[in-house]
Amino acid sequence: MPGSMPLGLFVLGAVLFLIGILGGNFKLFGAEVAATISNIWLRLLIALVGLFFMFLAWNPIPPSFVMGDPATNTDRSENDFSNYENISLDDCASKCLDQSICTVYAYRESDKKCFLKEGEGNPFPNTGITSGIKVKK
Repeated sequence: MPGSMPLGLFVLGAVLFLIGILGGNFKLFGAEVAATISNIWLRLLIALVGLFFMFLAWNPIPPSFVMGDPATNTDRSENDFSNYENISLDDCASKCLDQSICTVYAYRESDKKCFLKEGEGNPFPNTGITSGIKVKK
């Protein structure tokens, strides 16, 4: 059902656009749209609303992400862009999921510090650090 929403929006937008441009007086899949809209400003408004719906349908939905399995005693090099103190491992992973720029987190258990990173970086052994990578669903 959700996959049909963009198609429905696009068809609605296209029909409104046609009504706005032509003012009616056309047939579409056997349905006749009468020529009843003569006001040019109303037709322009209807055409713009139609374009807006088509744009909404065309705008791709960003992919959903989840955090992959955490890797214990593994860190990821470089690219830190933010950090949090006194936070749990689960909250650290959630912070990464919530920020689109974040692709990897590293969590240091000893002081409960979370490092959010962009780019995957190279994994390397580091005792006491748990890291996770954001992956597409």
